[in-house]
Amino acid sequence: MDTEKRVHEKFVTILRERSMNVLDLKPVFEAADDPMSFTFSTDPHWNEDGHKLAADALHKHILDNKLL
Repeated sequence: MDTEKRVHEKFVTILRERSMNVLDLKPVFEAADDPMSFTFSTDPHWNEDGHKLAADALHKHILDNKLL
């Protein structure tokens, strides 16, 4: 877990240092009481609730950053 966290944070930092507008969904999912409830029980892909959470976060990010 420590390695995954370190790699993830480094990747996001590198993208932002290159002036890329990054929406990091990891904190969005982790803010939920049970982040694993947004994936299927048999594989790590997002289920319907996961797609809705991601879409809502993306919509907010687009509006907040005036990306339209």
